[in-house]
Amino acid sequence: MISSPQLDRYTPLVGEALISKIYQTASNLAGLRVLHLNTTAYGGGVAEILYELIPLMEALGIKHDWKVIPLDDASGYFTARLVDMLQGYDTGEFPEKEKNVFLEKLRHSVSYGEDYKADIYFIHDFQLVPLAQFFPWMRPAIWFCHVDTANPNPAAKQYIQQFLDPYELACFNSQASVFKDLPPEKTKVVTLGIDPFRVKNRYLPKERGMEILTRCGIDTERPLITQVSRFGTWKNPRQV
Repeated sequence: MISSPQLDRYTPLVGEALISKIYQTASNLAGLRVLHLNTTAYGGGVAEILYELIPLMEALGIKHDWKVIPLDDASGYFTARLVDMLQGYDTGEFPEKEKNVFLEKLRHSVSYGEDYKADIYFIHDFQLVPLAQFFPWMRPAIWFCHVDTANPNPAAKQYIQQFLDPYELACFNSQASVFKDLPPEKTKVVTLGIDPFRVKNRYLPKERGMEILTRCGIDTERPLITQVSRFGTWKNPRQV
């Protein structure tokens, strides 16, 4: 059986039983070709996951490829409204005109070719949920939502749900986010994880932290309140 030092380093954290199960599953899937699709190559949570996941899966004998479908400014405006509505923040009217422009652009964003051939497709992000319906050759497919949809605007939920039938599974990041009227066998909860081996997640001794803050001109004698995130509505900046 193939072994991976990259995977083995997690053994003290999760235990040998889980690592052995991963190896066995990977052995059963050896030779499978997976294609991931998302909207950004850098800066987002999905990109961060894929940069870690793909080399690990390759080492285990599962071929993983990755395609980025970038969005232009007009598409970005529509999807920014959509994510706010999915998370229950924007309760205004659904932007139908912008939706139609976005979907028309998405229909022309992919051309079938050798580099898009795969045994299974992982579609990441709410923006790309129409892909499996628009391109029947992009199946079997699994959709990953990646945003909190516990209290969605009904119109935004309906927009997403109309595209879910072609997917084998729709994956959400918590049970609360799962659309309640989807068949249970068509949904899966994939909880978020933090990679302890990424530089930003490694343990930092207090003394070293204080040294860095002092070097940045921050008075460490005063109480410190820290928010590690972007300043966005969904990162709770008001509480800080």
